[in-house]
Amino acid sequence: MPENAVYWVDQSVMNSGNGSMGSPFELISEALALIPNGQAGTIKVKKAGTYEQVQIGQLKTVAILGVNAPVFESDFDTIVVAGGATVFVDGVIVSAGGSNGVSCINSAVWISDSEISLNGARGVLGNVCDMHVLRSRIVRNVQGALRAIDGEVVISNSFVGGDTNNQTAVIVEGAVDAEVIYSTLAMGYGTATVLSCVNGNGEGVSVRNSILVAATDGAEISGCDSAQFATTVTESGALGTMGVGSMDISWFFDFGVADFHLTANAPDEISTAATWQTGDPKTDIDGHARPTTDGTPDYAGADVPN
Repeated sequence: MPENAVYWVDQSVMNSGNGSMGSPFELISEALALIPNGQAGTIKVKKAGTYEQVQIGQLKTVAILGVNAPVFESDFDTIVVAGGATVFVDGVIVSAGGSNGVSCINSAVWISDSEISLNGARGVLGNVCDMHVLRSRIVRNVQGALRAIDGEVVISNSFVGGDTNNQTAVIVEGAVDAEVIYSTLAMGYGTATVLSCVNGNGEGVSVRNSILVAATDGAEISGCDSAQFATTVTESGALGTMGVGSMDISWFFDFGVADFHLTANAPDEISTAATWQTGDPKTDIDGHARPTTDGTPDYAGADVPN
């Protein structure tokens, strides 16, 4: 990203400044206006109350970097990425909005070290979008965590789902290339599932070194018979995964608020179910070290208890 296109935003200021660190803009839209169509820029957003909807398009490449975890909330989709834009969202909280936390259409979005929670629709909705979710929590959204319609999606080192009933954590629909690695996907009761493949049987979907469980008595995976599963824990052991029996919420630190850190009650098999490979994350969701030698057994899911 260009060093001469870095802008600061702090909506608590009395008067909007020039976008410098010492004299920040009041509104994110002021910073976006200085990034020309098709060009790149960085916006550093300070924690200050609640920021409203952000729309980014016009082939722009924009990094939105949170300083002390600023909160975004809107009655509509809160962060909207469209028009061929590429957006990096890091260190923010997108919570309690009326619709989707992040929506992406014909564009690309990278979400890292962030929380997308308690939104009225989905956490993330992508339509022909390249989506990456890294070290993040997409949890407790009314209609589930993430839906990808065509496009690509990578979920790594993340907590996904929540104690939400009759919904699906991750839906891949149509021609989607999807990779889930070192992540914990967990859902609630009723007809809840953690992974569903729609209008396709999961070709192009790969799940590795992860935990997929739900409090419901039903199957945690739906319609993904052609997906590739490896070194991954489920309740049932279906599709070549390691079965550990019916999920107990005591496996997790606080299932009710989607804190999926493992407790001492978690099955022992989880601690060696994964196999670390070159290129895999070297730390867990909290920065705790993982092994870094090919073929070493490791904890499945996003958390290494510490």
